[in-house]
Amino acid sequence: MPLIASQSRKLQAVSSRLIGTTHTGMDILESDTRNELPSLLWPPGHQRDTRSQGLSDQQSLDLGLDVLVRELDWGNLHARHVRTVLLGLVADPVVIAYRQAIVAELRTDPQLRAAITALLPSLAELAQPRSTVWAQESPLLLVPPRLSDLELYVGCVQDLHAALAAAERHASGLRALQAYLHTTRAAEQFQTLVAELPGLRAQLDQVASVTVGVNLDRDLRPLSATLVALNREPFTGPRSITQRLFGRSTPPGLSAMTALRHVAERSPETDPLARDLAKVLAEVVQPVAAGLERYQRLHARPLAALAPELAFFLAAVELAERFTQQGLPTCLPAISNDAHNLNEAYNPALALQLANARQSNGAHSSPAIVRNPVDFDRGRIVLLTGPNRGGKTTYIRTVGLNQVLFQAGVYVAAADGKMTPVDAILTHFPPVESVEPGGGRLDQEARRLREMFAAATTHSLLLFNEPLTSTSEREAHGLASDVLRALGLLGARAVFVTHLHSLAADLALLNNGAHRAHIVSWVAGVGDDAARTYNIRPGQPATFSHAMTIAQQHGITFAQLAQQLTERGVIEPPRPEAPPSSLH
Repeated sequence: MPLIASQSRKLQAVSSRLIGTTHTGMDILESDTRNELPSLLWPPGHQRDTRSQGLSDQQSLDLGLDVLVRELDWGNLHARHVRTVLLGLVADPVVIAYRQAIVAELRTDPQLRAAITALLPSLAELAQPRSTVWAQESPLLLVPPRLSDLELYVGCVQDLHAALAAAERHASGLRALQAYLHTTRAAEQFQTLVAELPGLRAQLDQVASVTVGVNLDRDLRPLSATLVALNREPFTGPRSITQRLFGRSTPPGLSAMTALRHVAERSPETDPLARDLAKVLAEVVQPVAAGLERYQRLHARPLAALAPELAFFLAAVELAERFTQQGLPTCLPAISNDAHNLNEAYNPALALQLANARQSNGAHSSPAIVRNPVDFDRGRIVLLTGPNRGGKTTYIRTVGLNQVLFQAGVYVAAADGKMTPVDAILTHFPPVESVEPGGGRLDQEARRLREMFAAATTHSLLLFNEPLTSTSEREAHGLASDVLRALGLLGARAVFVTHLHSLAADLALLNNGAHRAHIVSWVAGVGDDAARTYNIRPGQPATFSHAMTIAQQHGITFAQLAQQLTERGVIEPPRPEAPPSSLH
């Protein structure tokens, strides 16, 4: 994929330039003696973005964002983290470029992706350590899980470092992580830990089972019991008759006379034998506890923070690859201060739904995804009209979802383009909730419109999907005109989907004045045979309505309804009209 590789190199250069680093050596973290774990989502000094309002649950619902959340939730373990990243709506170009460089490099390096995929379960396990730091716990309860946690930590550091060291890293986030791991591995404490772990594990492994001696009375009832031996091999169950006759055993365990059974937990407080066993085993683990004491301040949990971040990037790359397999383009848009346009953009949630439906139904084909331009350079306010089911709602979600993906720093559903970050995506979609008592639908719409303008700035994106449908067409026209004129004063980017075709005829009047933004007319296309093309292009709406076409498709014209009533026997067939009389 030479195009992707070229794009990756450009992004890496941009990211490094924005963050102020170079590509030489391990220069990112050398000055930080604490060797703090870098974030792959946030470059140094950019841990919080105060310029973005983020997305609300209602705005997420309007856009259909949950489809992308599910798709980007790697292994169904990180849905909350994915929602946080997407709804955060980062507006800082430095952060976006930082993430784009990482996701681009991961896409061009399948070996690195495979290595990280294999490591994710171990990194996730680090987030839930088996050991605790409760002082009242005995070494027997604390030492074995602590040793396992340290082994897991060392393995994650070594394996992730090897994966990153397999090739030169260009994305500053990956280089920062590589530098962190390099410094961690070079630390004297880590090297000592690596050298001592095998010996400490060997001391614990010397006890795999316990032999217990039981004295019986004359009636063969248990009379007393004692510990006989600690064994290196576990018991494996009874030997067969052949094994007993010929002295064969089942290596490497110790053979028993009965089936191996799981026993209930024995409490040292109430069971003398369990108390004896705990005392003996405590003596066994005591040298290991002494060896681990020097590592009591070493915690593996911070490294676990990489798991949801790496999982997010892996899922983003997989999503882009899935679109590519469907013949759909993806890109990492150039970050612009003002230009905003995409070529061959499509709704990523709809593409996923069609692909999933095709896979579930076993179908070999599905409706083709129509790709449309997104162009706010012709005019910052797009007045979109067209027939019902012409693709207007799909288009407005295309604009919103791609903005979310862009500001998350991952691939968007388009061939190429430039995008400007926004500080908010404000939506007004037809309400699905019930109307509040004491008010009508128009009251509800008016409140939502007021709230949108109360939150909007010049740098926001406003998406209106058929607003003001709760009043007459004449009143709606007047109210919509006021909203559009206010948008022109605000200067924000907006898509205003409406059934009021007459608004397009008033563009000259609406654009008259000292406005920051220009309103342009776009239309959902319809072919000559009234079939929907779902193409969204600049232009004026048709002067005729396609409502009759939809009515015919659903069988609700007068002739169709009359025929249905007749066939049901509800009414009698209409009598044929008599021919006109020839008498004068």
